[in-house]
This record gives sequence, C-alpha cells and structure tokens, in this order.
Amino acid sequence: MPLTEQQNIRLTRELLDHCNRIRREAGYNPISLRSMLTSEGAQRTLRKISSRETSGLARLYELGHATLSIEQYILDSEWVAVLEPGIVNQCRANLREA
Repeated sequence: MPLTEQQNIRLTRELLDHCNRIRREAGYNPISLRSMLTSEGAQRTLRKISSRETSGLARLYELGHATLSIEQYILDSEWVAVLEPGIVNQCRANLREA
C-alpha cells in the first residue's frame, strides 16, 4: 500500500537525516540520493533505488559501512511494516547481492 502524504514527508525527513549520518560516519556524501529525496520524496526514491543495486550501496560496502545503506536503514526500521512489499523485498535482495 502506498504511503500517505504525511508518512512520505516523515520518511523523507528521516532519510535526509540518514544521509547526514552517512556523510558523518562513512565520509561519503550521497548527493544523488539526497537530490532524489528532495525532489521526489521517499516513496518514489525508494522505488527507484530498490529496483537495482545502487552505487551508494556499493560505495558504502567499499568503505566498510554497508550497515549505513538506505536498504539496511529501511529493513531495520518501523517502515519495513508499512512500505510496499516489493520495495522491502528488493532492499533485501540488494543487500544479498552486494
């Protein structure tokens, strides 16, 4: 089921905050992710990035910080029960394949 507008706004804010955490802890600035979140919101962004292995996920693996990926964030959060099953399943698949 799609997120409500309020849920989408809340998740977008959380993911933008998580982008700041990624930059602080991994030294990697996910510029394209931040841009997509700002322009399209969380739900549309997650549909896009969950459809394939992302360069951000690959970069975080290279840096030894895969646990900071958006995919892992989603799977470890309350959002896993609210997001469309396809997004959640693809997040799992991306992490297995990375």
